[in-house]
Amino acid sequence: MLISLIFFYIFRRNLYINHTLNILSNRTNQKYIIMKKQITILVSLLFISFISFGQEIKAFHFTPDTTSLPDGSGVSYTTTIMVEGYLAGQTLAAPDELISICVDMEHSYLGDLVMEIVCPNDTSIILEAQGGGSTHLGEPVDAGPTDFNMVPGVGYDYCWTNYASNGTMAEAASVYSTLPPGDYTPFEPFSDLVGCPLNGPWTIIITDNWAADDGYIFNWGINFAANPGCFTMVTGRVFADVNGNNIYDSGDYPRPGITLKAEPGPYYGYTNSEGIYKMWLPTGSFTISELNVQAPWFQSFPTSPNYHSIEVLTDDYDTIPNIDFGNQASYYCPDLSVDVNLNPVVLCQTSNVYVNYQNNGTISNDNTIIQVELDEHMTYVSGGNLIDQTNNILSFDVGTVNIGQIGQFTFHIEYDCDQDLVGATACVASHIYPDDPCTEPDEGWDHSSVMVNGECVDDLEVCFTITNTGDPGDGDMQGTSEYRIYEDNSLVYTGYFQINGGEIQTICWPANGSTIRLEADQRPGHPGNSHPQETIELCGSPNNSIGYVLDVPQDDLDDFIEIDCYEVVVSYDPNDKSVIPQGIAQAHFVDTADILEYKIRFQNTGSAPAYDIYILDTISEYLDISTFRHMSSSHECSIEIVYPNIIKWTFENIMLHDSTHNEPESHGYVKFKIDQTPDNQYIDVITNSAAIYFDYNLPVITNQTFNTIGKYSDLVSPKPIIYSSKEDILVYPNPAKDFIYFELDKTQFSIEIYNIYGQLVKTCDANGLNVITIDTKELNSGMYIYSIKDNIGTLASGKVIIEK
Repeated sequence: MLISLIFFYIFRRNLYINHTLNILSNRTNQKYIIMKKQITILVSLLFISFISFGQEIKAFHFTPDTTSLPDGSGVSYTTTIMVEGYLAGQTLAAPDELISICVDMEHSYLGDLVMEIVCPNDTSIILEAQGGGSTHLGEPVDAGPTDFNMVPGVGYDYCWTNYASNGTMAEAASVYSTLPPGDYTPFEPFSDLVGCPLNGPWTIIITDNWAADDGYIFNWGINFAANPGCFTMVTGRVFADVNGNNIYDSGDYPRPGITLKAEPGPYYGYTNSEGIYKMWLPTGSFTISELNVQAPWFQSFPTSPNYHSIEVLTDDYDTIPNIDFGNQASYYCPDLSVDVNLNPVVLCQTSNVYVNYQNNGTISNDNTIIQVELDEHMTYVSGGNLIDQTNNILSFDVGTVNIGQIGQFTFHIEYDCDQDLVGATACVASHIYPDDPCTEPDEGWDHSSVMVNGECVDDLEVCFTITNTGDPGDGDMQGTSEYRIYEDNSLVYTGYFQINGGEIQTICWPANGSTIRLEADQRPGHPGNSHPQETIELCGSPNNSIGYVLDVPQDDLDDFIEIDCYEVVVSYDPNDKSVIPQGIAQAHFVDTADILEYKIRFQNTGSAPAYDIYILDTISEYLDISTFRHMSSSHECSIEIVYPNIIKWTFENIMLHDSTHNEPESHGYVKFKIDQTPDNQYIDVITNSAAIYFDYNLPVITNQTFNTIGKYSDLVSPKPIIYSSKEDILVYPNPAKDFIYFELDKTQFSIEIYNIYGQLVKTCDANGLNVITIDTKELNSGMYIYSIKDNIGTLASGKVIIEK
């Protein structure tokens, strides 16, 4: 046996030791002093034994955090280690691969406790069942039968192993008043954990069943056999290389939000606010590339080739630093982006609005202004550097924004108390100025630019205005553009407009209680990604058609505009996930070209601040993880892309207030965009949920969002495909709730309805009438294909959605 120095690497709050660590029972005079994230180990005598060099290396995962075990009757306490660095999908293949689970703890009454370990897929075993009477663990400061003092005593090291020389703790306690440190047999075998993922949260749960006792876990660890894929960390920086010397030095700027890719794999890294990324790689040869370098930037280092080649020679938690990438300006222009985020909108309550901004351009920008348009039922209360308020449009001065700089401010709004607004959609729209495009416009663009506004007029009609904001003459439309009107997301009218610069065209539509949307197209060559639209809810009677606004993308694809909406509630889940667009109908249909925008909200509903928060989001195979773009977060965080498809946000030392003492400041969120993979197929379903970890508690699993792939205009159209120009055919409504009507100008025809698997589910004959009415109570919600036939052949076909 060899006595040697321990090489260890501290990664976040976990201490990884790449040798077998045997926490011995004959430790004397060892004391741990823990303050937040620092641990000072004072050692007088500590005997640590190592295996000889010829044996397998093992990996010990450790957390120095103290977990208090105050008195309680049936109360459970948890402490978690986030294990990382193993191969994706790697599991515990045999009981012997789990060498030991060790705790340094003290408690005044062993017979009070049930201790169990929970692995990342929620499989658990009991390490110690209730038993053992009044035997002490370690040396608690015992005040007798009413032990409520919660003064830390001295912890002993206890390990559960496969081949312990002792039985269970309860069995050994029969001959001891204080259980000696050492190895003990778990109450349930390690074999029950076979199949558990190695990566992820491993949690100890201790349940205190009786009153008048307490204790502490000072730290604990889990020891796996044979280091099976501990990766090497590769790190570097992406920066604006102002002086062009290929070195990050004085005068250069970090470039946050840049994705790096290592191949083969692929593995990904993502730069933080300092431009620093990291990724974990196994042994092998790799190329590291910077992805999606966009104008006004170009990659200036490395060149010829434009990637780094590296050799990872060890997978023993080594680090390969300084794999840097330099960017320089193709031309000089500020490229400003903005994001806005609403906290839950609740009747009669004050809520926070977060505004984030960034300069992605190649020069700094002075006199930066952000305008935020509030929903008509919102009232500005306070916050932000407000310099002007005109009706519901707020202007905030954020001053100079340097290259790569990220900023944030928060303001507070109050929402109306009208109960009729519950379920309606409240939106805020942000716009950062200047918003001039950095690139020269398309030569074919006629310099027109349209915007759409709308209002409910006397509860009788919805009136939209299409405005050409271009200059008179130079900005006149040189041709027509299309506009479309939708009722509850069903296309009901298509028209055309052509407006001179500075002029307005008004279009009114009868108000019938439906959610009415007008979309207007820009002229060809218009810069950016503008798709003007306006949606009006709660107009007309019956006034009960709500919940359609978020089904389709908003007009905020340009980085200098962001719209955030929330359906008004009276109560809400404090931890949830949402996606925009939500998708149309119950299948949540989205177009293959739609960019999905996700938001994960969290709230500390405990009774004390949360020190650290982690969020893990496994990205669907139908989403392209290389296109991940972090939009904003409520608090500063670090972001990792964990192989192969997990996004991890770490809010270290967030100190998030608890809702008991400071409800408005107990909320947080992250928000990101991601593209679909290019080969998505019709009816593919994109699902997504997230796991939120508050300190080292068990995760809160959010709701699951889902979207179904399929170009909606192709899947569902109010007009059938008619095979004869002689026929006049109507199919309505579509989507349908109670009845579907098939109306023709003839009386001899029939209908066949098929499900999406091609199975015939219903037939119906006109029987001398010119309308066939289908009662949907005989059909489940979903999409169906219909065929209209007469005695000669097929007259028309199409698709219809049934929503119940």
